[in-house]
Amino acid sequence: MTRIVLDASVFLASLIAEGPTRGILLGHGDLEFYAPEVVVVEIKKHLPMVIKRTGKPRDVVETLLKDILTNVQVIPTEIFVLALPAARERAKRAHADNDEAYVALADVLSAPIWTYDKDFRRIQGVSAVSTSEVEHLAEGALPPP
Repeated sequence: MTRIVLDASVFLASLIAEGPTRGILLGHGDLEFYAPEVVVVEIKKHLPMVIKRTGKPRDVVETLLKDILTNVQVIPTEIFVLALPAARERAKRAHADNDEAYVALADVLSAPIWTYDKDFRRIQGVSAVSTSEVEHLAEGALPPP
């Protein structure tokens, strides 16, 4: 099984559009998805924007989010707390504020971060992957060079 850490941008994209991101999150048992617990706060902060952009009722969006979260292991901060100082410093050097929890979790799991946020690509030692790369991983193929 391939482990992948999810950034909040992936959750938001899956809530807004019925595209490949949503399909992957709802239907690939051969991938293991993880996210730091801070992701729940970030998503809830952006729910009004999701509801406005989709035109869907709040309960529909919240149900979809619950369905997606059933396929994601949300990890408490205490599991990766020892990795946070180094992750915070690397994120700060890359001007990627508030991304340290994702970086620390990825470090602990030795996993890439699936994101739409370009900040992660500037952080030393982080492997950021795109949706197309995750699709290739889900299919068991190597991502294109």
